Amino acid sequence: MSSQKVIFVHGRPSGHPLHAKYGASVTNHFTYEDPWFRWHDRHYSAPIRYLAWFINAFYFIHYKKCIVLTEGLRITLVLSKILSLGKIKLIALVDDESPYFIYSRYYSRLSCGKFVGIPAVFRLDLHWKE
Repeated sequence: MSSQKVIFVHGRPSGHPLHAKYGASVTNHFTYEDPWFRWHDRHYSAPIRYLAWFINAFYFIHYKKCIVLTEGLRITLVLSKILSLGKIKLIALVDDESPYFIYSRYYSRLSCGKFVGIPAVFRLDLHWKE
């Protein structure tokens, strides 16, 4: 049985401590979301950010035979999957407001459909009682 390399992608300055522990239990290869064009902790205008997303997406294309575990739904990795013609396997660790945005369709099916799995750290209870 062959095992695939797993890469954990996180934001800057580092991943959330809980996410980092989870990532460390799966892999020892960590990388930033923005290795070529640093934008995640900088205040750039929208067009510069969009350019940075595309530039950094090309960085992740060489991970075609790997599983990319990411801290949240990252647009850079969605672009990488599209540019690699679907050869990158993405798994997003979600424990923020993203499940609500997926449920309410604020996040498009185009971006969410690119992930192999979206494990949630908590249960989203959509049935509130008064």
